[in-house]
Order: sequence, then C-alpha cells, then structure tokens
Amino acid sequence: MKRIALLCLLALCAGCRTVSMKGTPFYADKNTTYDPKAVAERVNLWPVAYYQKPALSVLWPIGAFTDTETAVRPLFSLQRDKPGAPYDYLYVLGPLAEFNWKRHRHHVFPVFWGKNWNGGDYLNVFPLYWSESTDASGTRLNAFFPFWIYDRSTRQTDLDVAWPFYHQSRSGDGSRSKTRLWPFLSHETDARGDSDSWSYLFYLGRTSRQAGALRSYFFPFYAYDGSDDSFLSLLYARRNGWTVLPPLLSGWADGGEAGRALLGLGGWDGSRSWAFPLYYANPTNRTFVSLPYAHGPDWGAVPPLLSWWSRGGDSG
Repeated sequence: MKRIALLCLLALCAGCRTVSMKGTPFYADKNTTYDPKAVAERVNLWPVAYYQKPALSVLWPIGAFTDTETAVRPLFSLQRDKPGAPYDYLYVLGPLAEFNWKRHRHHVFPVFWGKNWNGGDYLNVFPLYWSESTDASGTRLNAFFPFWIYDRSTRQTDLDVAWPFYHQSRSGDGSRSKTRLWPFLSHETDARGDSDSWSYLFYLGRTSRQAGALRSYFFPFYAYDGSDDSFLSLLYARRNGWTVLPPLLSGWADGGEAGRALLGLGGWDGSRSWAFPLYYANPTNRTFVSLPYAHGPDWGAVPPLLSWWSRGGDSG
C-alpha cells in the first residue's frame, strides 16, 4: 500500500505542473512567480469554479482560461508553451483532431499531414493511403493499398501494382532489378554477379544464365545444367559421359571405352558383352560364363558334371 500511495503522489505532483492543471488549486511550478494581490483575490470553489489571475476554470476540466490555455472541453483546447506567444497546439473533440504548429504535425482522424523527421512532407489517410517525401530527393513513399505501393530509398526502388500480382524493384546503383507478374512470370538480373534469370508458374520452371553457363528446368519434365552439359528428363538423361533412355537403354563413355545396355539385362562395351541370364563374355581376360559351359584363362567347367583347371605345373 505504501508503494501504491507513493506512486500516486508522484503522479499527482507531476500532473500539477501541466498546462491543464493551471485552473486548479493544485498547480505548482517553480518557474512561476505569484502576484500576492492575485493570491489574495483568489476564488476557490473548485471544481465548480476557480480563479487566480491569470487562471480561470469553470466546471474543471470543462472550461479553462489561463495565460497558456483556452479550452472548452471536449469541444476544443488551445495551448501554448509561453504566455503571450502565439498558440502552439489546438485540440478539437479530444484526440480526434490536433493541430501542432510547433512541430508542423496535424491530423483530423483518419487524415494525418505535416512535416516528418527529415523535413519532408507527409499525408496519410489511415489505413489506405500513405505519402511521404524528403526535402532532398522528392517522393519517397506513395501508396494506396492494395492498388499501388511506390517506395524509393537510396538503396532500392520498389513498385507494386494490385499487390501482390505485379512487383518491380531496382537497386540504387542500377546493378540489380526484379520484375514479377505473380504467379506467371518473374525476371531477375544482377550485373555484379553476371546473372539473368526467368521463372515461371510458381517457380515450377526457371531459366538462368550466370557467368555464361545456362541452367534450366521445368518440374517435373526436365532439368538442364550447362556447366557440365547434364540433362535429366523422364524419357532421356545424360551426364559426364553416360546416357540413359529409361527403362530401355543406357550408355556410357569412359576414356576410350564406350558401351550400351538394354533394360540392364543385356549390353556390351569395348571388352565385354552379356545377356542375363544366358551368358557373360570378356575376351580381354578370356572369360566366358553360361548355364551349360564356362571357362577362364586357366579353368573350365561344364556344370554340374565337369570342371578343370591348370595353374603353373598343376592341373586337375
């Protein structure tokens, strides 16, 4: 309870120095010098009425007339920071309308306009229309959501029309750009990375060129990589010397040798041939294998009846 009471006391002391508290007997400001005659003539019927020159309040906080404020709440309130100076603030119907001539910021809800932090102008109609500018580079932001959004900075410029269907962006130095017509098409360029790419239909298809190498795919039909001349599709594929026509034929080339295979069961290359399960032959090492007969460089067999071999001086 002591902590709560202390917090309330601090809040009351802080509030007593505000402009709106001048028409109350609780106002206190160390920078204000009170006229003894004004103190002697004070009328204190607060909150019905209170008067101490130059402050007058009636049914506080409804009516307040001081050297820094003229208010009939909630209709309006005129305030200034120093007595005798032009008024700095006008509040109409509470928070619905505010005119801040000191900071050049105004609003009549939902319209906001004035000067922003960098000296440029702004006009916002919450929440649909937004416009901001800078004194150095003109329009920075102009948006009427979702019809268009234009946003420009020193790093990048963006334009959206009928968001998210059309988007265009460009870097401040012009080296990178992107254009998107969602979901059909997207185009990106990057001069620093020497790249140019097109994408189609939710990125199911893409064609790009980077450092002279072409890459392309359209899922699930094909994929191509120009860096190693590889190609992959449902009907044909090749890469690094091998070729496939699934499931019928495959082929390869390794150094000076080349070969083909049919259904993986039969095939041939420079030194071998086979037709599973009928035979396998490799003339290079004089090997032949089949169901009725098989032989190697130093052995032979007629399974399951006979087999023989010869190694060195031994034979059997």
